[in-house]
Amino acid sequence: MSLATVSNTPAIIVVTGANVTERKLSVVARAGTYAAMALSAEKGKVGKAAQTRTGHHGMAGVIDAACNSAYFPLAEYLAGITGESVSIKNRAAFESLEGVFESKLADVRATKSGGRTKKGMDNTKASGYIKALATVEGVQAAVREFHAARKVQREAALLSSEAAA
Repeated sequence: MSLATVSNTPAIIVVTGANVTERKLSVVARAGTYAAMALSAEKGKVGKAAQTRTGHHGMAGVIDAACNSAYFPLAEYLAGITGESVSIKNRAAFESLEGVFESKLADVRATKSGGRTKKGMDNTKASGYIKALATVEGVQAAVREFHAARKVQREAALLSSEAAA
């Protein structure tokens, strides 16, 4: 842990809620990164809420990095859910990820089992590819939206500088 990320100010945590569970959840909702990660190891509603919060912040970080062409966090996440090596070397590779996972899912579906277990559910490989495909689609959509907004900002700044001149 870096000392630069920890402040030495007085720690005053305000807890709200009608019962103990609500009071605990109010703390989780406002907890810092380290506290949320530590609380995610707890059992029950508090642990589940902290896990969900940490997961949402983590995915937001993955998307933020991808918006700035830093694909390492996305590659780590995709490798973690598929159990396979993932390489994203440039923007073109990032844009082609959807096709890569669609073809891998199609290959699994073409096997004898069709990517299903005996109970008719998706097997581990198929479910990993389905989740990876959904993640890639969501991240790519967020990146496109981010770049479109950035383009609008640049055009507005250009217009305002031309009007001022």
